[in-house]
Amino acid sequence: MGIELLQPAFVMRIKNIEAGSPAAATGKLEKGKVIESINGQKLADIDPRIQLGQILAAAEASDGVLKFVIKGKAEPAYITEEFLEDFKGGSVSIAAMTFIRYNDKYKVKPSSKTPQGKFSLHFEEQKLPPMGDDLVRKSASVVPMFSSEWQDKLNPDDNEQLPDDNKFRWDGKFVGNPMVMGTWKVISEVTEIAEFDLDGKFPKARKPPYSTITLSGNGATGDPAWLWSGDRLMDLNSYQALQMRMESLGDGEYLFIEAGGFSTRNKPDWKSNWYVLTRP
Repeated sequence: MGIELLQPAFVMRIKNIEAGSPAAATGKLEKGKVIESINGQKLADIDPRIQLGQILAAAEASDGVLKFVIKGKAEPAYITEEFLEDFKGGSVSIAAMTFIRYNDKYKVKPSSKTPQGKFSLHFEEQKLPPMGDDLVRKSASVVPMFSSEWQDKLNPDDNEQLPDDNKFRWDGKFVGNPMVMGTWKVISEVTEIAEFDLDGKFPKARKPPYSTITLSGNGATGDPAWLWSGDRLMDLNSYQALQMRMESLGDGEYLFIEAGGFSTRNKPDWKSNWYVLTRP
């Protein structure tokens, strides 16, 4: 059975099942399905491959059996701490809504008055606390990131090119850059830095992930999911390493930061836009 790691979601998906193998004999393990747990252990590490290695070692030392739980298609919701008191007073009503089709999958008009499909509602207690800021920062030095260099070197015709080839890897060491430190405000978005015209009308940035950003010491930004070092702003929501460039234009200084959006689906000549920032 082949397994592949999906990033940045950090989940393991079945890549292939060898005919006649024990995995094929189960009838439940299929290509494309996501592995939720093995031998009772949920794959919840920063990189599940580390956890998988530990599970394999433990299995080899005992009975050699691996039991997989395959994740179904579910939409999660959370009952957070502020609602716990409501559950101590007796009965609680929980409403859930979905839309189940009344027709065959490939037909437009309803073929039956009976809804087709299933609607399941499951409850489980969260055993692990949310990922802390220190673990988020550690992930930046563990997980390879998408970057413009990775995008430029991506070759869709090269079948031997691995998904992590040419990705940006941060060594975890902060490199200071006094020129970019401080608070910055997004004022525009351009396709190229040379396109920004001080004398013209600034085009508005299209839904930037931040309106202002503060680049502080030790790589902090005020948001644990955004770190910086040297000339890179690291977006840990999408694991992108974005270039930052300082430009002196007219009487002012401007910071240009890549907008990102790197993907294998982009065309070979695709380039990231740039956000234009100025000091408020």
